[in-house]
Amino acid sequence: MKSNNVTASAIEQMLESYFQNQASADIKDYDECYEQNQDSDEISKSEEWEIDTNSFHDAGVLTRDAGLVVKINGQEFQITIVKSK
Repeated sequence: MKSNNVTASAIEQMLESYFQNQASADIKDYDECYEQNQDSDEISKSEEWEIDTNSFHDAGVLTRDAGLVVKINGQEFQITIVKSK
């Protein structure tokens, strides 16, 4: 039986791997995202996304929380992972 004890660090590693795989994938279908944001200048239908991902530790973020710094087309986002229960 598998343990139900999932750690924030494990989630952090899983998400970092996911974003890195998306960065290297040839993402072809932007239609749905474009249609949802068609009144916005934030995304163009043919835009390719540059994604760079680092853990908080690797990015030098001063926190004890697990998390990621995700840069998409030069815009930086932080995703904090905190176990709630």
